[in-house]
Amino acid sequence: MKHLLLQHTIYCSGNTSGDGPSTLGPRDDEQEEAEGEKKAGFGECFCQLCGKKFTNKTIEKHTKKCEERQKFLEGKEGNDSTAISLLPPQKPRQIVVAKLGPDFIKLKWEPPILDGGCKVYDYEIAYKVCHIEKVGKREIRHESDMPPLLCSRWVMKPPVASYGFTLEDLDADTEYSDIRIRCRNKIDWGPFSKPLDPIHTLVAVPPTMPLFFECVKCTSAIIAFSWGEPANDGGSPVVDYVLNYTEVSLKDDQQVGVKKESEKYEEIKHEVSVGGSHCYHSILDLRGGE
Repeated sequence: MKHLLLQHTIYCSGNTSGDGPSTLGPRDDEQEEAEGEKKAGFGECFCQLCGKKFTNKTIEKHTKKCEERQKFLEGKEGNDSTAISLLPPQKPRQIVVAKLGPDFIKLKWEPPILDGGCKVYDYEIAYKVCHIEKVGKREIRHESDMPPLLCSRWVMKPPVASYGFTLEDLDADTEYSDIRIRCRNKIDWGPFSKPLDPIHTLVAVPPTMPLFFECVKCTSAIIAFSWGEPANDGGSPVVDYVLNYTEVSLKDDQQVGVKKESEKYEEIKHEVSVGGSHCYHSILDLRGGE
């Protein structure tokens, strides 16, 4: 109610607050007086503060009252308006885990009831990762803070994650705790929400296929390949790549009367472990022409 009264006071010509100077009367009386003086033949001029038209006789009296009115309203706005209407937002509501996987946690929430008088333009998620060390029959928990994650993505439409966000690239079969969310407007960050219960991600799954597989070099004695990491590692780091290829060569003993082309060649399948997470491998000591 105080905020509404203040806004009304700023745009109203009368003294609605009850605590201003007694000279702050409604402008209607001044206008009626000016109309009467106009009929009497007095010249006209405009007030530099409110822009209304008055006669030369009443402009000095009006200007004094208008200056007092202006000072009073500026003081009211400076003291109360910022404190009432421009505040940090409240915390987000109804935070739940919508979906859980080996390497992701999908969260959903509702925006705060009060945004502090300014539009909320970003959300932040704070969380911790917990590693459990077993010493005999005891379990020792080691929690470490993860870097806070901002949720707005300015290439998206809409860019602000007002109703949820997905934590990605997490470790499989790992506990994440103290998950809290807050939002901000142009004034400041609001308070964090109540932490969620610890969440344990699912066990790891096989990764997706490597990307951008290509032959980068081919000579009579060597073939070199390169590739990119998979788009999804399944929740666990890639520790090895396996290269499969088939070697086709002429048979050493060519029998007389062989008619089918397929009977002249033999195929040997190879499976080579790259032996690490690097994304390149070369097949050496080849025979030219095969």
